[in-house]
Amino acid sequence: MAIRSVLKRIERAEQALKAQGHFSPDCICFPQNEPIGFSWPLEQQIAFALKCPLHGDRFRPMSLIYVSKWLRDKQQYFLAKRKSAQYRKAWAASFPPDLWPGEEEDAESGETFLKLRDGTRLLVCQPIGI
Repeated sequence: MAIRSVLKRIERAEQALKAQGHFSPDCICFPQNEPIGFSWPLEQQIAFALKCPLHGDRFRPMSLIYVSKWLRDKQQYFLAKRKSAQYRKAWAASFPPDLWPGEEEDAESGETFLKLRDGTRLLVCQPIGI
């Protein structure tokens, strides 16, 4: 009986710390109380592929809505000014600052690529075939 009460107390303490936003230095999870802003489905796939060494999945994949170009251009501003330190740490784990943000390139074929700082081009959008 005493073990159960100790386990309950530990569980309550963990929930309280989680609610206050305390994270281990090794944790690279996105905070649950902050919505994650991906501009492209590919970004979500990249971020989900990276697992937290402590918790595994860092967030639950969600359906995405279209993000307009003017908002994509402001993504770095929102990251720096409006997001918590834990969010920025989780973002940097998936998207290293020496590579991201990528520069958008539109091809004549209608495809959109992100050109990273090392020259890598990632296809992020294809036109829908008619």
